[in-house]
Amino acid sequence: MDLENMTVSELARIVDQYGLTEIEISKGDVKVLLKRQVVLQEAKAIQTSPASAIPPQRKPVPDFSHITEVKALRDELATAREGLAVKGNDVPKGASSSERKVDGACVKAPLAGVFYRQPRPGEPPYAEVGQHVRKGDVVCLVEAMKMINEIAAGCDGVIKEFLVDNETFVEFGSPLVVLEED
Repeated sequence: MDLENMTVSELARIVDQYGLTEIEISKGDVKVLLKRQVVLQEAKAIQTSPASAIPPQRKPVPDFSHITEVKALRDELATAREGLAVKGNDVPKGASSSERKVDGACVKAPLAGVFYRQPRPGEPPYAEVGQHVRKGDVVCLVEAMKMINEIAAGCDGVIKEFLVDNETFVEFGSPLVVLEED
């Protein structure tokens, strides 16, 4: 760029072309400072499509080198589980719903949380094994995020078994209580 032969209009064109607010050029004793005054206007809402509103961003490619190790560990764990598998209904209390077979109607957890048999510590349980309950009677509760959710029997019947120990974490859909329907 030859500063001696440049005019102010050429500098202004460069400022406009590149969206600059100011440009300063100096060569020897000659110094030129060109500033453009920016007037802020009230922004108006412009409706754009989501695809054009946000420029695409490249995400880093994840490192999957550990997957073979994870697969090997998963296979080893599955083999160990098969070796420890218990036949029939001899599955211990607290076993997951996929490992447990139940005879009768089952009251299941409608959400994940902590299972309780009584409304408050020190109070008697809602129901006992052998007790007759009617559809809608509260048989236990599940606490999730400090919210108490009473769990009701889905049918009339006699409680055969509680499948979960008190104050145990349960997952969504876990069987909690087995009822022998009337």
